This record gives sequence, structure tokens and C-alpha cells, in this order.
Amino acid sequence: MSVRFVPHTALAREEVEKLAEQFDWELYSTKAIAGNSPSQQIWLTPDRGAAVYWIEDDLLQVDYIMIAGPDRGSTVELVRERIGVHDNATMAELFDSTRDGVAVMNALRMLCVHCSGPFDPEMFALFRWAMNDPEPLVRRIAVFCAGRVDWEELDPLFAFLQEHDPEEEVRDEARRTIAERNRVESAKA
Repeated sequence: MSVRFVPHTALAREEVEKLAEQFDWELYSTKAIAGNSPSQQIWLTPDRGAAVYWIEDDLLQVDYIMIAGPDRGSTVELVRERIGVHDNATMAELFDSTRDGVAVMNALRMLCVHCSGPFDPEMFALFRWAMNDPEPLVRRIAVFCAGRVDWEELDPLFAFLQEHDPEEEVRDEARRTIAERNRVESAKA
């Protein structure tokens, strides 16, 4: 299992590299962008109990930190203390503070990264709200982003939009999302 964090304010790669140096993380791997794959750097903590990823995801248009490993707890707390990262309350504030379509779409991209854990009804409600936005592009981005979250509770929303959204582009995005989720589910079996 891993934990993903979206910083409150944009971080440059160099800032994350400085943080890694301060905490004596060892650079393990660097991967450049290839097609739709995100660019990433991976560090190992000194005790090798966690891996810290800096991911620049051009597809989602979000840069974020992911921490994985059996002993990730102390590293998670360290990152939370050192860098301001979004939590459920600040994610909800992003949605509550605007009705601007561009800002909502940016918030959806961050929400998709934030929702890396088990189902969360509060965060689910934000996806559901965005899927009912009057702007078709916002609804389409909501489907795209929610489709990258591993919560089966989202599936009925995709099915509803596939059948009932008034805009063909939203119905098509829901159809693609359902097909991709079914493909991934089949591969797991």
C-alpha cells in the first residue's frame, strides 16, 4: 500500500531533491517521461523501510509525492510536517471556494491523487457533485479523474452518466472509463 500527497503549493523538483538530501534519502531511480507515463524520481529512506516517489504526472497535470513500503509511517509523518499537503478538509475547501470550471477541474485532478486509500464518503461526494456540474467539460474531467480511483462505489455514477448525460462527450468518457475499469478488473482475476 502507498500514500499519495498533493502539496498545498506547487513544489519544484529541486525542492524535493533538497528535502531528500536533508533526510539522507538515497536516490534509487529516475525515470523520464515516456508517452503518457509520468516522470518520477525514487528515493529510499536510510533504513530501507520506505520508498519516496516524486511524480510529475503530465496526464493528470499534478505533481505529487507517493510513499510506499512496510515502514512508511514515520516518513509519511515527516513529509506531512515538512511540506504542507492536502487533507480531506483542504480538498473540500478547494471545491467549496469556487464555481469556476477551470478551478474545479484542477481540484478534481488533485482529488484523484488524494484518493489513494480506502473509500471515503466525503471525497466521494466531491466526485458526485462534480459529475453533476452544469459544464460538460467539468463532468467529463470528473469522470476521467474518478476513473483513476479504485473505489467500486464510483461505478454506478459512471453507468448513470453513460446512459443519461445529455452530452455525448461525457457519455463517451463514462463508456471508456467503464471499459478500462472492466479490463483492469479482468486482469486481476
